Amino acid sequence: MQLQTFPSSLMLTLRSDELALFQSLSGGLRDGWQTEEEQLEAKDSNEFMQMRLELLHVRSTVLKDFVSKVKASKNPQEVAKLFAEMDLHEVEDADLAELFFALGPVPLTLIIKDLLSNASSDSDLQDLEALTGIRHSLLLSHS
Repeated sequence: MQLQTFPSSLMLTLRSDELALFQSLSGGLRDGWQTEEEQLEAKDSNEFMQMRLELLHVRSTVLKDFVSKVKASKNPQEVAKLFAEMDLHEVEDADLAELFFALGPVPLTLIIKDLLSNASSDSDLQDLEALTGIRHSLLLSHS
């Protein structure tokens, strides 16, 4: 995925269920990474996400296609599945930032769980570090 949104500090901010997933990774992969528990709860609704998506303006054709599919989705689980199928390599950081704000913390939490369940490299953990940082910022703005 290659999310280079934040400089790496090797810190993952994870919910308790995500901490358990992180602990199940190999010791070599976990080596050097620190974790802290996310204390804020995700409070959002599909209706608010849909409203934010209506206001979203992205330039990337990949994201425009994704957003049209998300608007037709029924729940955050569908959004996370659509996200997992998307290639973000050519998407600009500004478009990604707008997308994550529009999606909100609930789908982002599901995306984080999915990525954490399939993490196999430091690059995967760096992507997760960026996503958990973004989620924490969203949770702060939603609280």
